[in-house]
Amino acid sequence: RQMCIRDSAKSLAAAVEAVDCEVFSRSNENVRKLVFGLCLFHAIIVERGKFGALAWNTPYEFSLTDLMVSAEQIVSLAKEEIPWEAVNYLTIDLNYGGQVSDPIDLRLLQTILHDFQSPDILTDNYTFLSLIHISEPTRLLSISYAVFCLKKKKRNNK
Repeated sequence: RQMCIRDSAKSLAAAVEAVDCEVFSRSNENVRKLVFGLCLFHAIIVERGKFGALAWNTPYEFSLTDLMVSAEQIVSLAKEEIPWEAVNYLTIDLNYGGQVSDPIDLRLLQTILHDFQSPDILTDNYTFLSLIHISEPTRLLSISYAVFCLKKKKRNNK
C-alpha cells in the first residue's frame, strides 16, 4: 500500500509539472482548484492503468498531453464563471474519453472525473473520493508550481 501511495504521489508531481506555469499564474483561485483536481484525476487514472485488466477492460495510454490540453481549456473557458457542462464534455468526451473504446470504461472515467470536476471542489476543505483531504489545494499547487518554475528557469539558463 505504501508503494501505491508513493507512486501516486510521483504521478501527481509529474502531472503538476506538466501544466505550464503560465496556465497557473493567469488563473483565479477557483480555476487553480479545478486544475489541481484535474492533476489529481490524471494521476489516479494513470496509476489505475498499472493494474492491467483489473483497472480497465481495455488498456489506455493517457498522456500528459491530455492533461495539458484539458488544463488550457479550463483556463480559457472559466474566466469568471465555470461552464461545468462544457468543461466536463471537453475533458471526458474529447480529451480523455476520445480514446476510450469500452462503454464501461467510459462510464468509470466519467464517474471518477465527477469527483474532481464539480462545483463541490470549489468549497474549502473538499475531500476527494471521500479519502483524499487537502485543506489548501491552491497553496499546495502554488508551492509545486513555484518549485517547478524555478527548476525550469535554472535549466533554461544553463
